[in-house]
Amino acid sequence: MRAAFLVVVWVLCSAQSPLLGFPPGTFSNRAALDAAAAPPAYTGPGDVISGAAAFWGLRGYTAAFSGAVANICDAATGATCADATWAAGVLTLPTIGGSPCDNSVNICQVKTLYDQSGALACAGSTACDLTQATAALRPTLVVAGAANGCPATSFPCMAFVRASTQCLLKATSYTRVQPISVIFTGIRTGNTTLAQQVVAANSAALAIGWTTSADTIRISAGTGVNQASVVDNSWHAVQGIWSSSVGAISADGTTTTTNNGANAFSSSSLVLGAQNTTCTTSALDGKLVEAGIWPADITASIAALNSNAHSYWGF
Repeated sequence: MRAAFLVVVWVLCSAQSPLLGFPPGTFSNRAALDAAAAPPAYTGPGDVISGAAAFWGLRGYTAAFSGAVANICDAATGATCADATWAAGVLTLPTIGGSPCDNSVNICQVKTLYDQSGALACAGSTACDLTQATAALRPTLVVAGAANGCPATSFPCMAFVRASTQCLLKATSYTRVQPISVIFTGIRTGNTTLAQQVVAANSAALAIGWTTSADTIRISAGTGVNQASVVDNSWHAVQGIWSSSVGAISADGTTTTTNNGANAFSSSSLVLGAQNTTCTTSALDGKLVEAGIWPADITASIAALNSNAHSYWGF
């Protein structure tokens, strides 16, 4: 009799949900419970569309990427440096001079953004790392914190000051015929009626960034094409295609398709945050978190890349 009673009790209990307050059958087992509680897996731009010639940023190119993403230095001397790393969906910033970087005392700068793509697409089969040898011309690393001006206060970003003509560059050239595609996530915060380039071939044979009109971005491969209603002082996910036949510029899901000229990367230096390698022309007054170049037409992936940037950066 006692054995039969225990069997009945076991059957009744096994039919109940393992968590109080949930109806029976809500979770069939521990694996289902764990899966329901787990955060979504990280997805990088390279998981959306593979084959980038170069990708630079403060997050991983793909879910599988692990390694150094940037070389960070102290702003006081520009000489004490260490790498920021990415692993398992997490960015780890280094301590510089024994202290964490902050936004008030131990201010840091970005000396180098490492090319995470693995494509070795620059001259001599080298990675298209972007760097700046002159400390005064490096962007500032803005770390997570209240009112930091980044896409969300939980993220870092890079601040470029136009008056200081700051940029990062790859002097070893990149060569590629059209179509060529580009992405960036950024914000313009000052001098909003002056041209400001985000990604350019030296001397602007190709360029994408902000134009001389407020709230307007521009792409050019010899013929400039504008897209309005891209509000200054707000973060935007931007995608562009340099092409004389199927070119496009897109911000936050709104796309303008157009012919923007026939120029190509022809042994061209890559520049982030200005139009030329001296950082003196069309320098950026704003912030960035990532940029990349694909040796292909990314039209079919524009919507997914836009969603990926907004989802990760939280704006």
